[in-house]
Amino acid sequence: MGEGDIEICLLCGIYLGFINTFLMLLLSFIIGGVVGVLLILFKVKGRKDYIPFGPFISLATAIVVLFGDLIFNWYISLF
Repeated sequence: MGEGDIEICLLCGIYLGFINTFLMLLLSFIIGGVVGVLLILFKVKGRKDYIPFGPFISLATAIVVLFGDLIFNWYISLF
């Protein structure tokens, strides 16, 4: 994560609130990890190449804005 990613997380976190920020971070790590593995498997990127994290933060923020309550309630229902 670079300095720009931290700034994006800060702005998205202010917009989303405390609980949804954790969900946004979790989703951005999951989405970024899956896309990163796929890029390496299909040899689009190498293991040492940098992959920008900002788009994954933005996508996760959009998902949380649209479906955050559904995801949170589903997760709570597991326990």
